[in-house]
Amino acid sequence: MDSGTLVAVISGATAVVAAVVTAGLTYLLIKRREREADWRGLKLDYYKEYVSALSGIVEGRDTPEGHIRYVDAVNGLTLVASSEVLRALYAYCDYSTSRNPNKSLEQHDKILTSLLDALRQDIDPKHRRRSDNQSFRLITVPPDMRSSHPVAQ
Repeated sequence: MDSGTLVAVISGATAVVAAVVTAGLTYLLIKRREREADWRGLKLDYYKEYVSALSGIVEGRDTPEGHIRYVDAVNGLTLVASSEVLRALYAYCDYSTSRNPNKSLEQHDKILTSLLDALRQDIDPKHRRRSDNQSFRLITVPPDMRSSHPVAQ
């Protein structure tokens, strides 16, 4: 085999190997991104259920069934939540328990904000945390609607 043919064969083989390696890496990277997106989607579903269950136990809407749903949602988060989310979740649960006699709305909202920021950060790592002067708060059913509105009962 002459040197020109050898160079052509080596060049062709190198091009084929490079194309196969590039295609393989591209496939693996795409699959990785798809898995990450699926995982974030699963987390989002759990986090939406948690926030919905939390809404079901606010003042004026709390029922035994609502509390059971909330406990189930909290326990379900242990499957998907990051350790940072779980720390914030347990801090919120410890603070908001009926056994805590030292509650304030300001402290509640601060701990809730930490929890919801952790949830957002876990779903989207590019999420910027809220500044200290912004906070989340729960909306409750107005007292005059608690007995007449079917959802509030």
